[in-house]
Amino acid sequence: MILWTVLTALLVLVLLGFLGWALHQIHRSLLKIRNSLQKIQMGVRAIEIETTPLKAEIPAVAAGLTQIGDGLVAVSNHLAGTAAALPDAARALGLL
Repeated sequence: MILWTVLTALLVLVLLGFLGWALHQIHRSLLKIRNSLQKIQMGVRAIEIETTPLKAEIPAVAAGLTQIGDGLVAVSNHLAGTAAALPDAARALGLL
């Protein structure tokens, strides 16, 4: 009876030791993950700080891109008109 009690106590201690070791391994892994997340957070903050001046320039860039788009529409219309006039010009020059 005493032998079974001692063996049971030893097995419980082994089990607790294993659980302690496993928790320690999990804790180490979580610390590594936390360090990685802190580095990512620091990088995101740096990007946020670096790009803050862009907020003021976005309306000007948007307006410029709108003007470029309008200009490209005008160029497209001009090229379409030129393409439509090419057969007449070729006939007038005697190329067709």
